[in-house]
Amino acid sequence: MESHPFQAAPPLALSLAGLKIEGGPRHQLQWASDHGFAGAAVQIDAAAPGLRPREFDRSARRDLGALLRRLELAFAGLDLFIPPEHFTRPETLDRAMSAARAALEFAADLATLAGGVSGGASGGRPAVSMALPTEGAEEAIGELEARAYHCGGAIADLTWPASDANPDPAAAIGLGLDPASVLLAGDDPVRAVGEFGHRLRSARLCDLSSAGRTPPGEGRLDVGAYFAALSAVGHQGALVVDVRGLADQERVIETIVKRWGRRIGD
Repeated sequence: MESHPFQAAPPLALSLAGLKIEGGPRHQLQWASDHGFAGAAVQIDAAAPGLRPREFDRSARRDLGALLRRLELAFAGLDLFIPPEHFTRPETLDRAMSAARAALEFAADLATLAGGVSGGASGGRPAVSMALPTEGAEEAIGELEARAYHCGGAIADLTWPASDANPDPAAAIGLGLDPASVLLAGDDPVRAVGEFGHRLRSARLCDLSSAGRTPPGEGRLDVGAYFAALSAVGHQGALVVDVRGLADQERVIETIVKRWGRRIGD
């Protein structure tokens, strides 16, 4: 894993999605605080048991916001990994829409209760990162966009290739960039940032090799060029460290913090 100039590295946030740290969500948050992310941020997995929006009444949301503040963890946003086809099938549409609407409201509440959104992400609007279908769900997507506006939030659409449905950089639905997905499609994440940076709501730090997802810098992603591209387009949100599917996640996270975490809480 090659080292790169620190000055180009954005501040980091840790995604809890797929994080194999035993003990439940509160223990994961404590672990993140203890392993380099105190003073930085976390991205919460809204599909994980113990963190699903429907499990939180107003009092529980206040408690979670207080816990984040006590652990010195800023709020970066939510992940909601629903298969995009669930928004197109009648038998799964209602459940998918209910989860997405609840996630948008949950993100807005947490942004307030935790003291704001890390790094000015999404222009200060809390973003829910999720994959939306490219066709067959226009009415559902329109409803989610309206709900995001109403909540004061945003959706970072992780689907690649990126949709050109709404090129307005102020739109509630923007781009969520997952380098591993971009590489899997045969495209270049650095070029993608340059082309779609004006629509960027969230950017992740992950990588891909011939064997699948791999630690950042050990695959095809030019990490230094990626950092520089994000800086060039003025992306202000925290870069979301994504360790889904990786072995020895603790070592991977410790390596990322050591090599690119000098500005982790900036």
